[in-house]
Amino acid sequence: MVRCDTAIVGFVITSPANERIKWLVRLRDRRHRDTERLFVVEGSRLYERALDAGLTPVLTFVSDHGVEAVGEAVSVSPDVLDKASYRSKSQGLIAVFEQFDSSLNTIDLGTDPLLLIVEDVEKPGNLGAMCRTAAAAGADAVVTIGDTVDRWNPNAL
Repeated sequence: MVRCDTAIVGFVITSPANERIKWLVRLRDRRHRDTERLFVVEGSRLYERALDAGLTPVLTFVSDHGVEAVGEAVSVSPDVLDKASYRSKSQGLIAVFEQFDSSLNTIDLGTDPLLLIVEDVEKPGNLGAMCRTAAAAGADAVVTIGDTVDRWNPNAL
């Protein structure tokens, strides 16, 4: 179960024409994510990881009443959340977070870091798989160089 620090707003969004849902759908596009300096996380597992990393959501959309959210949250009917999802079907929770600086000078790598350096990755899912593999191997960071895909793409996260 997701931690709860707030109550969900008392109404349920039931229309895909709702302005908040339209905004969420626009964030599927990299241009909109980069312009607003935001990224989207889907599902409670990634949501928990973002919270554990110290991130606070800008807004959380939930359709699963067993899910509780941190910060401002809105309740959305499952079919509307499915339409807003990056995937074909939502997992009951979609959260929006601010992008953060992840350049090497912001990371404490210690004296003998283990790095995975990847160049010109074309598919977000491949970058995500590389990041998960690096984490499993105990790597301190993944460094992307060249013309690499959007690291804020939901498939890369």
